[in-house]
Amino acid sequence: MKKRGILLVLGGIILGVFIVVVSYAWYRLFSDEIMEVANLRIQLKNNDDHLVIPSASPVEDEEGKSHSPYTFAVTNTGNIVGTYRLIIEEAPFNQIDDGCTAATLLDRSQLRYQLLLNGKEVVIDDLDHVKNNVLDVRTIPVNGENNYELRIWLKEEATSTDWEGKHYHYSVNVAPVSVEKEG
Repeated sequence: MKKRGILLVLGGIILGVFIVVVSYAWYRLFSDEIMEVANLRIQLKNNDDHLVIPSASPVEDEEGKSHSPYTFAVTNTGNIVGTYRLIIEEAPFNQIDDGCTAATLLDRSQLRYQLLLNGKEVVIDDLDHVKNNVLDVRTIPVNGENNYELRIWLKEEATSTDWEGKHYHYSVNVAPVSVEKEG
């Protein structure tokens, strides 16, 4: 009986030590992931708060692609590889002091866009085909930089009653998606 009691006590101690070691290992693993996320720094350079496409006339794609682009860069100044989403959102008309009302805003269905990454075309399409406001998803290495050009123009098919005196407000933002250990 005494032997059985000693074995139970020893078994309890071994089980307790095992639980402490496994808990500590899980804590360290989870703690490292938190620190990795904190070390991911994806920044948007040259980002204006809100951009406005002024009232313009409809153009063909070739002319639209020749318009001056909105240029910006996404950089990773952290110490881990990261993935980000490039997001476009309409800016509420009451946040820009240009006399705009809901009636003077162009709809996405009236617009086309072109996105270039590091000088190469990523996409040219109707702006209303952008799903969930995501223009692009990319992985970026530590100290990496992705240079973008974005052009938005009025579709050639727009009728004069649809676009005259109207314009479009938007902003471009970046959101981290995930991180990976480099190496």
